[in-house]
Amino acid sequence: MYSPKLGRRVTVVEPSRLALALELEFDPTVLAYVPRPRSLDTQAGGVELCFWSCTKAGFEQFYSITSGATGGSKLEQRRTSLLLAAATAQIALRLEPQAQYLHRATANANRLRLLPYVQIAQHLAQRESITARILDVFRFQPRHSFHQLERAVEEFDPRDVRATACALVHVGQLKLDWNSRLQRYSALEQEDVP
Repeated sequence: MYSPKLGRRVTVVEPSRLALALELEFDPTVLAYVPRPRSLDTQAGGVELCFWSCTKAGFEQFYSITSGATGGSKLEQRRTSLLLAAATAQIALRLEPQAQYLHRATANANRLRLLPYVQIAQHLAQRESITARILDVFRFQPRHSFHQLERAVEEFDPRDVRATACALVHVGQLKLDWNSRLQRYSALEQEDVP
């Protein structure tokens, strides 16, 4: 996939890694992420880590997706071995159970549906004007659907308005409910600025 956040193509090898890449891509607190950043030597052999990420606060973290049923002794040994290797290497490691991505299927599908719009928005000639107009609309009313927004900003092509709104979700200026199926009547809200 092409990552607007990184400005380059990112290659992932399985669906759960794609889901994690999309979560990192659409997390506004994450500045950068790198797939397959390094391997860890464990008692069972080398394990390739899935991602490394760095947040705006400067927190760096590595990710490994674990498979298998929870609670098995073999899985627990692998988990302990990975955490020990991470502690030895002095890195922060987050273990992500593969099964959790099945539970977040709607959120993952929504991110995948938004990504092409975000990619298109990067190349819009009027992106800054559309962004300013969208944010103006949200100053008067804090919640709009994609459909309402396209009608409120009718001086621009509705496809460009939608792409720009998706780009604003991508950078964290607008938010939506990731767990509700994305459609033209999905609600967008302006992100609260602390």
